[in-house]
This record gives sequence, structure tokens and C-alpha cells, in this order.
Amino acid sequence: MKSPEQEAATREAERHGCCCRRCKLRWELYFALGLDIIILVVGAPPLGQANSPVPYRVWLGFYLFAVVLPSICAFTYALYTAGGASGWPRLF
Repeated sequence: MKSPEQEAATREAERHGCCCRRCKLRWELYFALGLDIIILVVGAPPLGQANSPVPYRVWLGFYLFAVVLPSICAFTYALYTAGGASGWPRLF
């Protein structure tokens, strides 16, 4: 019987590779995480600018805190999960 890690590697090899078969899934997750962090860093300053229109600031704030921030959390959790262990790094 295969271990869970072997089974996961087999399934990934069968189903993964929509754009590049040489790219590992972990690399794609790191890329998506980095892209989300860049969006958050670049998108946050206009929230504090008084000369931006209010509807734009509301929309941008909603996008950053309801879409980008949860995405960052999900990618971070997925990248730091090893087997059945908790995904978040131990602080204590």
C-alpha cells in the first residue's frame, strides 16, 4: 500500500501540468503567493489617499481585504502544510 505522500505525488503527476509539466505545483503556489503580496503592497497606499474617489476606495478595500488577503492566507497555509501537521509555523 502506498504512503499518503506517494499517493499525492502520483495524483499530482497524473493531473498537474496544465501549462508547464516541468513546473512543480509548489513553485506555482509560491508565484501566486508572491503576486498576491505584490497586489496587497501596491494596492494599500491608495486607500489612505484623500483625493481618491470614495467608491474606488471602498471597492479597493473590499478587494484587498475580502479577496487578496484570504488568498494570501490560503496559499501560505497550503505551502506550510506538511502531511497532516498544522500549516502555520509554530510560535511556541
